[in-house]
Amino acid sequence: IDAVNGRVGVNNTSPTVALDVTGAGKFSGIVSTTDTTEATNSATGSIITAGGVGIAKKLHVGGTISVDNGDNATSTTTGSIQTDGGVGMVKDLFVGGQATITGDVAVNGGDLTTTAGTGNLFNTTATTVNIGGAATTMSIGNSAGTVTIPGNLTVNGTTTTINSTTLLVKDKNIEMGVV
Repeated sequence: IDAVNGRVGVNNTSPTVALDVTGAGKFSGIVSTTDTTEATNSATGSIITAGGVGIAKKLHVGGTISVDNGDNATSTTTGSIQTDGGVGMVKDLFVGGQATITGDVAVNGGDLTTTAGTGNLFNTTATTVNIGGAATTMSIGNSAGTVTIPGNLTVNGTTTTINSTTLLVKDKNIEMGVV
């Protein structure tokens, strides 16, 4: 006990703060602090540890979570934040870099949009693309725009309707009624 400076040391004969413990500590009740020091990095805030933190149950954070580790994610087991479970969000998600998704993407009740002039939905590795498997109506593009389909086009159905002012066919050979 350092009565002059108002300090207590446990396994420590020269305490440097009010309670200075050398070794492990165990509490059977709630540990609480009334200090409101804001954390601006991993060495500031009301609670500071030089090691990791293990939490057996839920963690509730009332403010912003900031991770100072800049590790890039190259798989589900790398990067600054990793989880063995899912992630649920009530509000928006903003990704500043690329997003790699190894499973399916479900867009329930919304659109896939871009602010870029050109958007590529699938790149060169997709050899088969299925769109709107359960769709009964499909629209592609703006009615005033141009839709270009390179390669062969097969239309299956009982009726094919072309609604245009001018139909321009650049092919010399048109076969009708071929089964």
